[in-house]
Amino acid sequence: MKTIARRMFLGGYMLNEHYVPTMEELIEYQAMRGDRYADSVKYGYGTVWFCLATLAVFFVARWLKVITLWARVNRTPQVVPKKLLALLRLFSYPRLPYSVSRIVNTVWTIGSLGPNIMLFIALLFTSLYCWVARYYYSAPFYGSPPLALRSEWIATALIPFVFVLGAKRNLISWVVGVSHEKLQVFHQGVAFLIVYMSLVHTISMIVQACSELPFRQHYVSDYIWWSGFAALGALLWLWLGSLPMIRHHLYEGFYLLHIAASIMFIGFLYYHGFGLLDTDLYMKITLGLFGYGFLARFVYMVITNVLFKHRAQLSLQNGFVRVTIPTNIKWRPGMHIFVRFLHIRPFESHPFTISSLPGADAKDGSKNNELVFLKLLHASSPSFSMVHMESQAPTLFAPTTACSFLLVGWD
Repeated sequence: MKTIARRMFLGGYMLNEHYVPTMEELIEYQAMRGDRYADSVKYGYGTVWFCLATLAVFFVARWLKVITLWARVNRTPQVVPKKLLALLRLFSYPRLPYSVSRIVNTVWTIGSLGPNIMLFIALLFTSLYCWVARYYYSAPFYGSPPLALRSEWIATALIPFVFVLGAKRNLISWVVGVSHEKLQVFHQGVAFLIVYMSLVHTISMIVQACSELPFRQHYVSDYIWWSGFAALGALLWLWLGSLPMIRHHLYEGFYLLHIAASIMFIGFLYYHGFGLLDTDLYMKITLGLFGYGFLARFVYMVITNVLFKHRAQLSLQNGFVRVTIPTNIKWRPGMHIFVRFLHIRPFESHPFTISSLPGADAKDGSKNNELVFLKLLHASSPSFSMVHMESQAPTLFAPTTACSFLLVGWD
């Protein structure tokens, strides 16, 4: 097989009733059609610019909201026209009727109208960017099909964004002022686009390969095939396992499987495209941004628990676990906090909506508040174990308390 691959690289002969060109002939053929292999990276750049433009739209919308609230509080004339704000609300807030969304959400998590409009625009952009160009396939032995290259770079360029959107601490939340749980609809939508483009890439590569030689000869002679299939398998699990009908059955096991599949996906993909044009750059950016998320969470956890030490009071009431935490921090109605139970599951943090209102300030300026959470008992959740530890009053970490107030205050 290595001999065949070496001869194919040299070119200038007939194989399987097809002419195998020399490298000079191959470059001339691709240049004549305007789809040189080295130029295919432009589709990744175009996708990145589209994503950055989308973030810019959300950034502007955030500051329009800030300016409007500032003008309202200070009783100054409105800078932003009211009709423009009303139009933004019209395209942002509406949801499907509950009778419809209840059925749809069993298959696909759907939020308000605004995010779904943006995701539809992204689907339209990627589809047109991939399919409108003139050439789909190359002649046998004349290089990778243009369709596969376009879809490859579109999918690769989206990978850093999907990893950032899935992290609790991420730069996108900081830029656009939207908490991470509200970004999950974009995380799932962008993941679908990656799956879509990856399948287009895989199928078109297989079609091209089978037009040249029996597929088995390609598969056993080049690592790029098995590494690509391994990455695609992990990617399909990441997407299918995230669908509500599967995720709800897995409950907390979903998190561990999701992390494991993410590591497998990025590892196989790194190997699959190692040294090929800009692939390494996208992988390094992805790992860097994902590492930032883990580091930021750790720093917030340490800072918060140095400044605030919390002990919980647990009680069982009508099938609910009531968690009460005396604290001197402040919050607003509708916020939630991530709690880590050191005596039960020290490596997991779970979101709890705050069920109490902050108390009034004392005369000496100190705070005397109580955080109250209610958790329905579930056989596989931390609250199931909490009942057996009620007498121990375990110390609780609230690793994202400070950041919750910064990023999760828009519910």
